[in-house]
Amino acid sequence: MSIKGKILSSFITVTVLLLIVSGLIGSAMTTIDTTYSDLLKNDGAAQGYLGEALASFCLIDEYLHDAVSFEDPERAEEAVGEIDVYKADFEKYMALAEPLMIENNPIGVDENGEVIYVNEVELFAETMANYNAYIEAINEIVAEIGKVDEAAIQDQLVEKIDPVYDPLYDGVFELTETKQQAADYGTMKASSRSQITRIFMYVCILVVGLIAVVYGVILSNIISKPLKSCAERLEALADGDIESPVEEVKTQDETGMVYQATLKITNNFRTIVNDQGNILSEIAKGNLNVSSEHPEAYVGGFQ
Repeated sequence: MSIKGKILSSFITVTVLLLIVSGLIGSAMTTIDTTYSDLLKNDGAAQGYLGEALASFCLIDEYLHDAVSFEDPERAEEAVGEIDVYKADFEKYMALAEPLMIENNPIGVDENGEVIYVNEVELFAETMANYNAYIEAINEIVAEIGKVDEAAIQDQLVEKIDPVYDPLYDGVFELTETKQQAADYGTMKASSRSQITRIFMYVCILVVGLIAVVYGVILSNIISKPLKSCAERLEALADGDIESPVEEVKTQDETGMVYQATLKITNNFRTIVNDQGNILSEIAKGNLNVSSEHPEAYVGGFQ
C-alpha cells in the first residue's frame, strides 16, 4: 500500500471510530431525552390532574357542608349545584389521570437496594371505589335537605361521609405522592445515566485520541525510518563509503522505491569505482588494451 493509502486508511479508521462513538453517545442521549420526556408526560401530567382532582374534592366537601348549613333553601340549592360542578371536575381530572397510571411503577429503593414498585392501577381503582361510595353518601344526604332538620343531617354527615372521606382523600393524595416519588426516582436514574454517558464520552474521546496518536507514531516510523536510513547511506556514499550495505526496506510503497533507488546508486558507484581501479591497475602494468568488465554500469552521464 502506498504512503497516501496508509494515511487515508488511518484517517478513515479514526473517522469510523469517531462515528461509532458519536452514534453510541447520540443513542444514549436520545434514551435520556426520551426518559425525561416520558417523566414529564406521564408523572408530571398525572400530578397536575390529581392535584386538580384533589382540589375539586375539597370543594365538593366544602359545598356539601354549606348545603346542609344554609337555612335558606335557595342558597342550599345553589350549594348543591356547585357540588355537581366540582363532581364533574373531579371525574374529568381523574379520567385524564387514569391512562397515566402504571401497574408497577418504580418509586425508589429500600434499605437493601431493592427497587420499590407501586401498583398505581390498583390504587386508582380503590380510590374511585371510595369516590363512588362518597358520592352515593352525598346523594343520600342531599336528598334529605329540607326534609329533616339540620341536626339530623349533621348526624348523617358524621355517619355517612366521615367513613369514606378520609380513604378518598388519602387515596388521591397517595396517588399524587406516588407520581412525585416516581418522577424523582426517574429523574435520579436519568441523571445517573447522563453522568455515565458523559464519562463514557470522555473515555471514548480519550481512547480514539490515543488510537490516533498510536497510528500517527506507527505511520511516521514507517515513513521516516526508511527515508532516514537511505539519506544516511547516501550521505556516507558522498563521503566516499562505497562498501557499507544499504539497510533493507521491505515495504512496497514509496519508501521501498527510495530504498531500491538508493541500492542501485550505491551498487553502481561501487561497481564503477572498482572497475575503474582495475582498469587503472592494468594500464599501470602496460596493458593498454584493457576494457571495462562491467560496461552495463556505465549509463547516462557515466558513458
